[in-house]
This record gives sequence, C-alpha cells and structure tokens, in this order.
Amino acid sequence: SPRHWYELARKTLISLGLTQSKKSPCIFHGKLIPGKPPIYVGLYVDDIVFFSESNQILENFKTEFGKSLLRGFNGQIGDFLGLKFTCIKSNKGVSIYVNQPGFVENFLELSSLDGDDVNPVTTPYQHGYTVDLIPCETYPTEVQNKLTLKMQKMVGMVNWLATSMQPDLATIVNILAKYMGKPLKGHIEAATRVARYVKGTKNLSIAFHSDNSVNGIEACIKFLLKDDIGAMSDANWGPQDASISRIKMDVSLELFKTRLILCFFLWHHRLIHWVSKRQSIMA
Repeated sequence: SPRHWYELARKTLISLGLTQSKKSPCIFHGKLIPGKPPIYVGLYVDDIVFFSESNQILENFKTEFGKSLLRGFNGQIGDFLGLKFTCIKSNKGVSIYVNQPGFVENFLELSSLDGDDVNPVTTPYQHGYTVDLIPCETYPTEVQNKLTLKMQKMVGMVNWLATSMQPDLATIVNILAKYMGKPLKGHIEAATRVARYVKGTKNLSIAFHSDNSVNGIEACIKFLLKDDIGAMSDANWGPQDASISRIKMDVSLELFKTRLILCFFLWHHRLIHWVSKRQSIMA
C-alpha cells in the first residue's frame, strides 16, 4: 500500500544519513558525501523530488536509494503534485517558477467559466462589495441546495490555490468560506469574481532565484527587507470593509474581530508561507 511504501522510503532516506524535518515531515536533508553539497528530498506518499548543487550527489542518491527501492527517475522536474515547475538557467544562476495552470483550467471548466465570453478581472475582491454585509434572502430548498453545492465546490478548489500557490486569494477565500453552509446569490457572485480573477492570473508564478540580487517581492512591498529571513504582518483592525457601513443593519460582533494576513519570507525575499484568518480574540 502507499503507506507501507512511504514508510520503507522514509526508513531508507534516514539510513542514508538524511534528517527528517520536524516542522515539515515530508522534507529530508543532509550530506551523502562528507565535504560535498547537501541534498534535499521531498517525499509525499509515493512521489519523490530531490535536488542538490552537485551532479555527483544526485547520481549517488539515485544509486543508493535504488538499492532498497526499485524506482524509475523521470529526469528534471516538470510537474509534481499538481504543481508545474519551470526551470530557467542563465549565466547568473537558476530561476524556478511554480504555478498551477492545469488545476486552474480544470476549476474553470467545472465552474462553467472557461469560455471566451467570460472576461478576467484584475482583483479577486470587488471594492465596495462587502461580502459580510450581503442582505439575507430566503430561497426554496431546491434552489438553496444548488447554491450550497456550487459554493462548496468553488470555494474548496480556490482554497487549494490560496493555500498552495496564491497568497493574493487568502483573504477573500477566508471570507467566503464562512458562507459555504448556506450561501446567498451574492456570495456566489463574489466567488465567481474570484474565479474570473484566477482565470487572468493562471500563468503567474511564485519565483525562486539563485541570484540573490533579484528581489522577487520588492515591487509588492515597496521597501527592502535587509535580513535573509523576515516576517511581515498586516491587519485591517475592524470589519471587512474597515469602515462604518452605510447600510442600516445589525452587524455581529464577530465581524469586528481583526482579520490578519501574515506572510513569511525566506532566502532573500522568497515567499514560502502565508495565512489569512480572523483573530480568535478582540482587543
């Protein structure tokens, strides 16, 4: 079974002298040959990816790992766990771009938004259209069930993009997820806008460059982080629209909890982790 294969692979990697990461158990790292560059291995069930600065280390790993597990290696990585990897080499080093165009195309097709008549938009969230303040409506049971099913499918698939590849979707997906149980037509419209935004950004990537002079996020944050490892956070300190609503309606205290977006940067501004959520307490 896949689980038994994983356990055998894990034990084999450890026997080769690699260390399993405590924070990310799917990551193994270490030196196979003293004095040579380390190797990094990603193991997910029966899929494996590995890299090192030394071709000698790569060949050595294939040989030693293959002694315990008969496995074919497919060469330079192209697709892994639904992620598309594009590697570009130059005299300045290596650049790796990661995105998910195949998943996006499948999502748009299932949402019936893949046609040429569906135009992309430039933002995932429409300014002035506050999802938390959409007026309540009542629908027949059959209509409500269809809306709920559609909402759950759309938000579920977009949530995968938001957690794995697109931090620009994190906040709006977090907002929409609250209404998957009994969505209104306005929530479907908001989710559809997210899909239209994804349609226009499916070929954008998260980039990793070996050349440290290339700052991957300078244009986004408007200032430089001087440390190799840095963390940033931001919050709106109030309801979703961060203002006093012009609509006369009762707003629950829950909506006034701070919504936090937190991003971590590693390896000279290369984005590796992000999260958006509503705080559990009020200050």
